[in-house]
Amino acid sequence: MPRLSTILSFVLAFLGSRAIAAHNDSYFIPSQDGSRLFVMRPSLHDRRIYPDAREGPYVLSDGRTVDVATTFPMSGLYDVATLKPLWTWDGYAYQYYFVISDDLSSFAVVQSWALIRNDEALMFFHEGKQVASYRAHELVRAFRTEPYLESGRDDFVYFPVWYDEMKVEGQSLALTTMPRRYLPFYRESYRFDLATGKMTEAHVPSLWLMFGLPALLFVATVIWLIRRARHRRGIGIKPGAP
Repeated sequence: MPRLSTILSFVLAFLGSRAIAAHNDSYFIPSQDGSRLFVMRPSLHDRRIYPDAREGPYVLSDGRTVDVATTFPMSGLYDVATLKPLWTWDGYAYQYYFVISDDLSSFAVVQSWALIRNDEALMFFHEGKQVASYRAHELVRAFRTEPYLESGRDDFVYFPVWYDEMKVEGQSLALTTMPRRYLPFYRESYRFDLATGKMTEAHVPSLWLMFGLPALLFVATVIWLIRRARHRRGIGIKPGAP
């Protein structure tokens, strides 16, 4: 019986985690002055797959309570006074894979599982339209697989976790990849223009400096030691003599 209860507990916990992961819940980001509201809603496709996603009522900055499903048909930016869309996006991103500019006009989305097939890993949008994207191998230049990257899970899909941090700094997006296991000093870092998606800075560790130069120094040291030993033998110096 203890073993059966343990198995049941594991199954319930697993199903519970699956149910949480399946929810594409709505979330909201108001502008600083409260006049506009960014709404992230599940796409039409996702709403068919996950009809139990939590959307609930939302209280606007002026105190009105609105029904999310009937007021905001799609993700996008809405005028709070009129509730009319300023622009829309037929997509959805979990909040931890998403950042948006302070003026709510541009946003970026990462795909956590992109390394599996070298898919689009980072996408940029301006007013709901995609303006740029980068594939996984453009950002993760080396040591892309286990054991160098830890494995994560999202809806039963296991994948190498490739990005560590993504944050907005003014009009820029700063992104860093995960430090590699066994090689913690190796990680890439980038900076992008958030409105256009253009890469403005890239800091990628040099594999030559990491491995080539130490190997060259090692070979040079071995050659020097061999020549030194031959020279000492040639002039009759006993081993161990100064």
